[in-house]
Amino acid sequence: MNLPKPNQPQRGVLYFAASHIGCLRDIPQRTLEILQKADLVLFEEARHARQLLKEAGVHRPFLLFSEHKEVDSLEAVKKALKNHQTVIYVSDQGCPNLADPGRELLEIAYRLRSRVQVIPGPSSITSALAVCPFDVTQFYFGGFLPREQEKRLAHIGKLLERREAVILLETPYRRKAFLQDFSTALGGTSRRGFLAFDITGEEEQYLLGTLPQISAQAESLGKKNFVFILDGKK
Repeated sequence: MNLPKPNQPQRGVLYFAASHIGCLRDIPQRTLEILQKADLVLFEEARHARQLLKEAGVHRPFLLFSEHKEVDSLEAVKKALKNHQTVIYVSDQGCPNLADPGRELLEIAYRLRSRVQVIPGPSSITSALAVCPFDVTQFYFGGFLPREQEKRLAHIGKLLERREAVILLETPYRRKAFLQDFSTALGGTSRRGFLAFDITGEEEQYLLGTLPQISAQAESLGKKNFVFILDGKK
């Protein structure tokens, strides 16, 4: 894949734009501005799209691009960039392509020698790190664990050997099984974990303790997004 050379004509612009992660007021102002004037607008999820367009003060059509990798949306992005137009992609929460869809859009842009610009903003990962009491000078981002329990437990076993803090994500409806599997793998040791729940949202909470302690406290929590950080092996 060849990147554009200096002073080489570029075909269109692709904006990768951050959104909020719970608090609507955290949306970057530049994201709202580009939503108003871009030629093509893509979102990961329709409900979020309508919310952000309303916040931007515009009513306009949009396309979706999610983990389902909508082929029509990909073709529309190709066509827009080839015609030297401006495209913006906004993920459901936080930043695109960071444990979220978006990589295929970037591959198209670089292949077409388009200009790529990022609008940085809220990230659940960096936000959780910012309020975590562990030593996070070095950390390992593990993303999502395998869905099958056998593979998940095997993967957790490898993560427990890491010396640095380990950051993981999981869907809200698998939180209970996620914490139980970690408790099982740790076998009653005093290794601590940190659960950042609904960051910047109305139910924002942070749980710190051993895995059995966190699991017990998390029982009363609702089904909201969370980030989990495991303290490094001492």
